[in-house]
Amino acid sequence: MVKQKDSSIAAAPVLHLIAVWLVGLILAVVPLFAVRYVFAGIGFEKALLLYGLVTILAVVYVVLVFKDDKFRPTFNVVGWGFATLLVVLGLSTIFSVQPYASFWGAFNRMEGYISWIYYFAFFVIASSVLKNPKDWWIVIRIALIGATLISLYGLGQALHLKGLTPSLDVLRVESTVGNPVFLGGYLASAIPLTMIWALSTKSRSWRNLGLALVVLEVIILFLTFSRGSWIGAILGSLVVIVAYLYKNRSSATKWLIGGAVILVILVGVGVLAWGLSSEGSIVRSWGDKIIRPKSIEYRRTTWSVGIKGFLEKPLIGWGLENFKVVFDKYYQVPPRAISFQESHVDRAHNEYIGIAVSGGILALLVYLWMMIAAVVVGIKRVVAKVDQEKAALTIGLLGGVVAYMAYIFTAFHLMVSILFFLLALAWFNQGDKMPKISKGLPIVKMILAAAGVGVVALSYSAIINPLVAVRAADKGTRAYLNGDFTTALADFKKSLGRGSYMSNVIRAQMALVGSRQGDSEADPGLIIFRKYAGSILSENAITEPHNSYHYLIFGMYFSTFADIYPGFLEQADSMFAQAYALTKGKGETQYRWGQMYARLGDTQAAREKFEEALSIEPYNKEINFTVGTWYLSLGNVERGSQLILVALDWGYQAGKFVEFGRGKLIAGLLESAGKPEVAKELYRSMIDTHEDPQVAVYATVELALLLNRMGEREAALELAQTLSRYDVDPKEFNNLMAELQGS
Repeated sequence: MVKQKDSSIAAAPVLHLIAVWLVGLILAVVPLFAVRYVFAGIGFEKALLLYGLVTILAVVYVVLVFKDDKFRPTFNVVGWGFATLLVVLGLSTIFSVQPYASFWGAFNRMEGYISWIYYFAFFVIASSVLKNPKDWWIVIRIALIGATLISLYGLGQALHLKGLTPSLDVLRVESTVGNPVFLGGYLASAIPLTMIWALSTKSRSWRNLGLALVVLEVIILFLTFSRGSWIGAILGSLVVIVAYLYKNRSSATKWLIGGAVILVILVGVGVLAWGLSSEGSIVRSWGDKIIRPKSIEYRRTTWSVGIKGFLEKPLIGWGLENFKVVFDKYYQVPPRAISFQESHVDRAHNEYIGIAVSGGILALLVYLWMMIAAVVVGIKRVVAKVDQEKAALTIGLLGGVVAYMAYIFTAFHLMVSILFFLLALAWFNQGDKMPKISKGLPIVKMILAAAGVGVVALSYSAIINPLVAVRAADKGTRAYLNGDFTTALADFKKSLGRGSYMSNVIRAQMALVGSRQGDSEADPGLIIFRKYAGSILSENAITEPHNSYHYLIFGMYFSTFADIYPGFLEQADSMFAQAYALTKGKGETQYRWGQMYARLGDTQAAREKFEEALSIEPYNKEINFTVGTWYLSLGNVERGSQLILVALDWGYQAGKFVEFGRGKLIAGLLESAGKPEVAKELYRSMIDTHEDPQVAVYATVELALLLNRMGEREAALELAQTLSRYDVDPKEFNNLMAELQGS
């Protein structure tokens, strides 16, 4: 028996070290990992990686606790707050308007209750296995390796290095995180930890390296142009600097506080100057780039919707991943130019409002309790007499919590941006004389063993089954794109046969690939594929009856083939009607519905739907432009040109959304109908908003010729001279100039 005990004790340090390294790897690898599937996206793959690593960590931890009782979980006020939050969110999931979606989450966000279970597991294990400062510094160093690689990748994107996946927004970096805002939130919490590590290390070389990493992270943070992240990073960094100077009894503390006050004043003056400056001024131009007033308006809309949704269900909320249901119900078109993207919102862009909508007042209060408790514990430890290493860890992690709390005021968390926050909560859950789980109770080990078995069992439904399903659907997508429709259908059937929580997404994917134009319409395999896809789309409503977006895209799928396959027209009408019932404050459903009737040649029905769409969203640029061109094609010049001009005046990007050939045709119709001024504005939009320089060249030539026909020869010649900025054939340029000068 003694030998067995000694063997057990000898094994514990190895298991403990493995657990410590796994905690660090989760922090480093999950934000860094970004291997895209065909359609599943970054959020799904990061979620599976987190679930898998936490499952492995949980198994190691349970064995560790059975070998050494000192690693049992202990909760103080922070830990009990997190546990209570998990219970409240569980209740909100049970009573959710869409429980299935609330539990498993949306594939592009993966923030259902299942993710919170893994967050809590990570928090408990990190708090239990990181027993001394040495463990914590190991984890932080590993995490900072990940932060370094993420920052370097972002720098490569900013420099447009070949071989790197570019950001979707060329002016902002997103690195491997997938969105500039989430990258900003990740860095906002990482910077305070990097700072304290650099300030605490005794090696000058490591200190210089740490400070260099801080500079790199700040540069990348700036290039995200995520203002909420900037504010979070500034506040978190100030907490680190002030607390560090205070702890070291530095006389510079008061100067730093004074400097912070001056900085706040300067920022206020800058915002005031921006607000009072005239349009077109340098101050207004740079202020617009930084402040982005359209983004502020956007958040004002979502916050207003969120508050209304919260007031309707104030106690237990709507359930996780259901903000889009609330948005569909309460969204009202703002009196300004908008796009369809603005009307598809699934988050409040304020995590406090988001939590209130998801879990009601109970969840919000517990969420605030958990964070405020962490801050209070942190401040107490900064003030108390503790050793230097514990003080440094407290300062850095306190800065991370403050940064996170500020960041989520204008954004929302995802897995990549919440991990450092979870780590900080784990630190502040340690120590303090609060109620703890009793050391000697066998029930504790029984609960942990059951939890470990549960996590392993859950991994099949949470990781393995959906992963196999997505891979089969990916194969099906590739087969479809290669023209092998029979194999594609077989692969998709295998995928759906798994019965995973990705089935709704897979059915939507079938609709998207099946509606591709240009395929061989007579191919029997293609016909069978499309009909089968149409026969299963309604199954999504079983688990997501309030998902208006699915109804919309399914309506568009059926409308694409409404004149080919029997029954598809009725299916399209049904899907559009269900989408409209959920989104009466949006015009897109009526607009897409009208497009179907326009394509079918039912002018009366198309006009009714188009006019309904315009009455709902009179400021929508795309609706105005498309409906305007439709009226123009019918010969209704006055109505058509009026709508087109409105769209162009509101910033419709013709150079981005209109092929040059179609644009030239529309301009020709406008000119022949006596509306050359509208044609002129169309060409100018194509020149100013082009994504292809060739489009700008063609549009410039046509506009110069149009101006010449309108008798504005000087303007035509001046415009033609601007072609010199492009790679234009000199012979063709000379011919154009001769035509303009000789007429």
